[in-house]
Amino acid sequence: MSQSEMAVEMKKVTFNYPDGQCGLKDITLNIYCGESVGLIGPNGAGKSTLLLHLNGILRGTGEIYIRGLKVEDKNIRKIRKMVGMVFQDPEDQLFSLNVFDDVAFGPLNLGWSDEEVTRKVSSALARVGMSGYEKRSSHHLSIGEKKRVAIATVLSMDPEILVLDEPSSSLDPRGKSFLISVIQELPVTRIVASHDLELVKKICNRIIILDKGSVVADSNAEEIMGDRSLLDAHGLL
Repeated sequence: MSQSEMAVEMKKVTFNYPDGQCGLKDITLNIYCGESVGLIGPNGAGKSTLLLHLNGILRGTGEIYIRGLKVEDKNIRKIRKMVGMVFQDPEDQLFSLNVFDDVAFGPLNLGWSDEEVTRKVSSALARVGMSGYEKRSSHHLSIGEKKRVAIATVLSMDPEILVLDEPSSSLDPRGKSFLISVIQELPVTRIVASHDLELVKKICNRIIILDKGSVVADSNAEEIMGDRSLLDAHGLL
């Protein structure tokens, strides 16, 4: 498969935090366009750290390519349009007076026309089941609604890769079920970091286990989920 068909390529990526703690250790992996990949592992395994490298928020040693484009300063604007990141806490992405302005923020910064921005906002909200909420205050929504709007803020920029960090945290069963259905229907490459094995199993066809900053397993979801001794060894049962 050619590099142009590769969504993410990581080559010997290592990252240490300022206090010396290892975040990632010699990570080498490929994620191909259209894949739905789950990142699982215990607390401190490096899941969020890895995600934050995909659009250059964190920088370690080694090389990372997004659709063949190297993650470096001169490419960051293009890469951050291609990689849509949804953080664990939706409050990190919702800061405007209403839902429309939150979802429109990205497209406006890309320089799109008012007409195009309105179209993108409407489309993104429809995808996550939030049409009609444009004038509502994001901060007065339920946690499930906030998470859906946070996803819409990313979808409005037409990303090729959707990255989600603990998308089901703080959701009740109904909210989680709806979120799973939303994510399943999105026609993009998906990378999901989560402790929620049920969500990962339903969304992802491939699972990578991280532990202490290293990849310890990488296989299809059925094989990983069926290996209880592997899951137990890495604090996942």
